[in-house]
Amino acid sequence: MTLISKKTTKQVVLIRTALYWTCRLLVGLSFLYVSWKYRYEPVFVLKPDVIPVWFIGKIIAFPTGVVGNVGCIFWICMCQSALWGVVKCMGSSSVV
Repeated sequence: MTLISKKTTKQVVLIRTALYWTCRLLVGLSFLYVSWKYRYEPVFVLKPDVIPVWFIGKIIAFPTGVVGNVGCIFWICMCQSALWGVVKCMGSSSVV
């Protein structure tokens, strides 16, 4: 069994931490770019009668403002929530 020095262990931890936060920053910036670029474009359109309450339709449609549209920001938030749920169910807290 080989022993790893404390200096090497600290370097590995530093590199992993820097890589983790760099990836998080890139993903965050890409979300901001997509949200800004496509903020008035619907991801897809639902029938207005599918959404029973008017204010829920406005939340889903943000920032397009047209009831029945699913906005990009809402779509990104729901995808991220779903991903967190999957990761949590898998029991891997180091991924997110």
